[in-house]
Amino acid sequence: MTSDPKRHSRVITDGRVRTLLRAWRHRVAQPMRCCTCWQWRARPIFPSTTDDFDTVSKRTPLLADLKPGGRYVAVDLDRAGGGPLLVQRLVSAGLVEARQMTPSGRTIGEEARKTVESPGQEVVRPLSNPLKPNGGLVILKGNLAPVGCVVRIAGHERLYHRGPARVFDREEEAMRAVTHGEIKSGDVVIIRYEGPLGGPGMREMLGVTGAIVGAGLGETVALITDGRFSGATSLIFP
Repeated sequence: MTSDPKRHSRVITDGRVRTLLRAWRHRVAQPMRCCTCWQWRARPIFPSTTDDFDTVSKRTPLLADLKPGGRYVAVDLDRAGGGPLLVQRLVSAGLVEARQMTPSGRTIGEEARKTVESPGQEVVRPLSNPLKPNGGLVILKGNLAPVGCVVRIAGHERLYHRGPARVFDREEEAMRAVTHGEIKSGDVVIIRYEGPLGGPGMREMLGVTGAIVGAGLGETVALITDGRFSGATSLIFP
């Protein structure tokens, strides 16, 4: 698999945290224990880095008005013209290489030219009027994540959060704190040791974010984790 198809997948699916987490997971990693945190030395199986995702996100407009942050669902996208309509927009913008081959034996450009857009559809915006000028994934780096972490900001405008850290070593401990009312507005919930090394397997942890949102704290609590969360939540988290 060459770099162009991987780059195209990042352009088209931009906004899915899971895309990047799976890319990270499929690395050959040598963990080292250092104080109370895990440090990683990783050799990528394919030449893709967090910086690649960040670059793509910054230059790719958000065009599809889809849930959880938008108004429409997948069936609405299909009625509007489907994924090919979105690809057609990206080809027109020069963000996807039209000459790349697809499984059909035709190029991306050929498939895009065949696309029929439903009259009056509002699911996929025109290039002249995107939902946002850039994508929904941002790569952050700092003392907690020296090699990088990902935050999904699609559907959010809150780009800054400061508050006391509430640290938990497993999902169940964090869930217990949320359900017992121990998490307060302004807190930063940190769940560690749930990633590909500690989990194991990066299990889905939608319950914690769902509980935080259900407690009315979705707009005032941040969450940081080495684990995996679904994009179905509306909570800001890296």
